[in-house]
Amino acid sequence: MGAAYDVFGNGKTAVKVALGRYVISEMTTIAGARNAQAGLTASASRTWTDNGAGGGIANDLIPQCNLKNLAANGECGAITSTTFGKSVLVRRYAPDFIEGFDVRPYSWQANTTLSQELGHGIGLAVGYFRTWYGNISVTQNLGVPAGRTTPIGPADYTRFCIRTPADPRLGAYGNQTVCGYDLNFSTTSSDQLVLLDKNLPATEGRTNGRTEVFNGLDISTRARFGSGGLLNGGISLGKSTVNNCTIVDTPQTAVEPFCNTSSRQDQVKLNASYPIWKGITVAAVYQNLPGLDQTATLTLTSAQIANASTAASPLLISTTTGLGRNISAAAGFVSLAMVPTGTLREKRQQQLDLRFSRSFKVNGKVLRAGFDIYNATNSSDVLAFNTAYTPSATTPGVAWLTPSTVLPGRLYKFNVQYTF
Repeated sequence: MGAAYDVFGNGKTAVKVALGRYVISEMTTIAGARNAQAGLTASASRTWTDNGAGGGIANDLIPQCNLKNLAANGECGAITSTTFGKSVLVRRYAPDFIEGFDVRPYSWQANTTLSQELGHGIGLAVGYFRTWYGNISVTQNLGVPAGRTTPIGPADYTRFCIRTPADPRLGAYGNQTVCGYDLNFSTTSSDQLVLLDKNLPATEGRTNGRTEVFNGLDISTRARFGSGGLLNGGISLGKSTVNNCTIVDTPQTAVEPFCNTSSRQDQVKLNASYPIWKGITVAAVYQNLPGLDQTATLTLTSAQIANASTAASPLLISTTTGLGRNISAAAGFVSLAMVPTGTLREKRQQQLDLRFSRSFKVNGKVLRAGFDIYNATNSSDVLAFNTAYTPSATTPGVAWLTPSTVLPGRLYKFNVQYTF
């Protein structure tokens, strides 16, 4: 719902307010996840060696085994999937998520805007915007691994802590203690249950409930000036605050400050056009956007975190709380974030695009010729980079922040448009 009010009754000053509640759309996502065909294992394979194993006849081109036995027997190896021909659904939804009133995830959006005419052809608008989310869903793994009678829970993880490298580029997150968790066994099972965060059963540690809020302020102007000049632009100030500090299966999901982050999205955008000479119009678009988050991820091995240790150099990793064993995963390593989202950033991204154009009359039709310059300042802002951090006493994080994608260089383009 919304309302607008002409403050002085002269059409030059207006106050507008709006409030809306929006639920997520649902078409076939839930139905598809519960469809038995979606979980059907339609293919599998097994090895066959025509060697006469198990009392068979070698080289007779006939599998000498019981094909109904999915385990290795005779000349046949074990089947690659024991669920072949069966439907196994690994994702389901809690009844209190799909049934009842006020259970669908939603967002509230509120805004208020003041619009003012500053002069002939010049307007200014200032608006405040707020969005907050409710009925946030989480996915809990209730799979029971082989050899166990209960699903994996927070108590099945062991904590370890390290001292991050004293790299000045890490800012306040260098030479700090960061903790992680490793599962106590390697065997897992998947049985995903989607439910509302507020309905999570009480577990060890915090279950404060997830929240997400955005607050923003927009200041924009639109002006017509001179003989056909047009200017649009504004500043957008915004901040998203996300609290995911709820334990879901593993305590890792509730580790501060990584689970409770704030991120700004301040932007400046301008576009203008003006006829300068003999029908030639010049136009420009300028953008000033936030730089990328400088996230940093460590890959840790058993040798590094199994036992407490002090590094020979502050640029290396010290283990303040050892795991007390090797890492359980078959890969033999765990990943650990060192820098929370929204804390360290690349420099702001800036781009300027220009266009020169002129229209001609040709046999009563319109021919428009243009010359465009994209990224006129030849900016090389980083669009993607390497987030992996490798400690070293001599070259710490040598590949960290190495760009993998940058803004394309200056580009010239000629174009013609013929309207008939």
